[in-house]
Amino acid sequence: MTKLRRTTQLPRNVAKPKPLGTKELIGLILGTVVFIATLIIDVPNLAEPGERMLAIFLIAIIFWITEPIPLTATAVLVIALEVLLVSTAAPIDPTGGDSTLERYILPYAYAA
Repeated sequence: MTKLRRTTQLPRNVAKPKPLGTKELIGLILGTVVFIATLIIDVPNLAEPGERMLAIFLIAIIFWITEPIPLTATAVLVIALEVLLVSTAAPIDPTGGDSTLERYILPYAYAA
C-alpha cells in the first residue's frame, strides 16, 4: 500500500497570491477613507441617498484605477453596497427620512 504525502505547495498551474504593492495599498486606504468621508460630510444640495451613491461611485473609481482588489470583486462590492445602502430593503432608510423622496421616488422602485 502506498502512503500519500501531504504537501503545502500549490499546484503548478495555480499562481501564488501577490502581496499588495504600493499603488494597491494606497488605493485601498484612499478608497476606504474617501468612502467614509463622503458618508460623514454633508454635500450641499444633495439628498442622503445621493450622498451614499456618491460614496459608492468614488470608492468604485478609486478601486478600478488602483486595483487593490480584482475588478470583478470591485463590481460585486459596488452592487453589495448599493443593496445595503440605497435599496428599499436596505438596513438604513434609503430616503434618509425625506418624505418627498418617499412619496415620489419609492413608488417607482416597486413598480417593476
